[in-house]
Amino acid sequence: MRLLASFISKYLFLAFIFLSVFFIFEKFSYLKLNTADSSIYLSTAENIAHHKGAVVSYNLCQCFKTLYHPLLPYYQPLYPLFSSLFIDHGGIVKIIKINILLFALNVTLIFYIIQRSIPTSFNVIFIYILAFSFNFFISALYPWTEQFHFFCFICSFILFLKFKDHPGHLFWLGILNGIFMLVRVAHMFNFLAYIPVLFIGNASFRQKLRRAAFFVGGFILAYGLYQIFCLSAYHVFYPEYARPGASYGFAHIFNGIIYNPDKVGIQLAVGSFFTLNNFLRIAGHIRDFYLLMPLFLWPAVFYYFLPIHKRVDGGLVELCISQSLFIILGYSVMFYWSVDFHEAFRYSLIPYVLISVAGWYCLYQGLSLSDSWGKKIIGGLMLLSLLYPQVNKLILFQSELSKRPMWERPFYKDLMESYHWIDNNLPKEILVASDEEQEGYFMHRPYISLPPGESYNCTNLKLFDHIYAPDYYLLSNGVSDQCFTGISYVQIFTNDTFRVLEVKRKKRV
Repeated sequence: MRLLASFISKYLFLAFIFLSVFFIFEKFSYLKLNTADSSIYLSTAENIAHHKGAVVSYNLCQCFKTLYHPLLPYYQPLYPLFSSLFIDHGGIVKIIKINILLFALNVTLIFYIIQRSIPTSFNVIFIYILAFSFNFFISALYPWTEQFHFFCFICSFILFLKFKDHPGHLFWLGILNGIFMLVRVAHMFNFLAYIPVLFIGNASFRQKLRRAAFFVGGFILAYGLYQIFCLSAYHVFYPEYARPGASYGFAHIFNGIIYNPDKVGIQLAVGSFFTLNNFLRIAGHIRDFYLLMPLFLWPAVFYYFLPIHKRVDGGLVELCISQSLFIILGYSVMFYWSVDFHEAFRYSLIPYVLISVAGWYCLYQGLSLSDSWGKKIIGGLMLLSLLYPQVNKLILFQSELSKRPMWERPFYKDLMESYHWIDNNLPKEILVASDEEQEGYFMHRPYISLPPGESYNCTNLKLFDHIYAPDYYLLSNGVSDQCFTGISYVQIFTNDTFRVLEVKRKKRV
């Protein structure tokens, strides 16, 4: 009876953490926060829900010339497929609510992990410090894939800790990680970070190598089969967006961008990767990630100074550190052309949480906070002193957004007026070109981005118009008509900030 009562109270408490976090953040969903890449997910989810097929119509990276393009080889298909289940039952608000629900579930799973390693009531304070951290919750407030990926990752993390000594189980876990590549391509860094941990421990090198071979073999089987499917069905490798995405990102920061009228996408004339400027950008992003790491970093760094008999985490700390290092270095090197300090908040989600978990474990064990009431009081006061600023920042963040909602600012009011006018007055099967990529989902029309950054000039605009043939242009009034002299158009809408141009060309078949 006592065991049953303990079981019920344990899971009731997990339910309390889940529900409390969800209802604290649920109100943010009504802000309808959105970005360019989340517009890809949302518009694709709508296409699926409206029976147009698993197709992309938000052409951010100028990858294709048609209105619709196959999703499966193109861009992280599992999140749009998942979102399509809910998009018609509340739109963007419903999708953000689902993200917040996943966030609450992720917080609960993190609590479950640390409670198994150090069963102490201090974990309650720690988990709310973590939940109220900007790095953790910000990605839940947008229709981004991060929280969905974090849920997949943390499930594989838990399974890895449990089965890392069993080759047969590792094979299936490798398959699971191969599937998670369809949630987020950057899961490659998570997969690679598991491998070094398999070589830690007292087993013989042959046994460690065997475990790693089973794990890698399962991953190659799942991911390889998907690549074979994409190659045979679509004649491209997954993810197809990687090359045009990189070209589009580079176009913002490099000169020497050209259009080839016979090809789709921006052609880059950039120098070697091995330049001082590139390495300085990479070093800057590593610094940005480091600056976002929590105070719990330092105890984790000194983990190996703990007495050997206190290392009872079962590989938890090594796994947290390995994952964090691979992600920080991986994102900084592979995506240095697109990650700015603002996005580092978003991309630091997994290393931030894992370093916090590892640091809290080491701090608790290193200070022996369970040894005496005096240490418990000191530990509690320390955690409360860390919780207060997190709660205060969350309250200020919520207050700022509620007092000055983004949609009430003149620029966004005019932008949304333009989108609604397009949505209410123009045909469904049209292609709209615009440099306002952040919120383009709200047009509910196929979209293509204009030549970005340094690539926007009159020569490139004419080539762009020749290659993609958009039906309409949505432009800021600050964009000159000078480059449109060779394009036949008529202005059909304007407000204080934007205008819509209809291009006079033959209707697309």
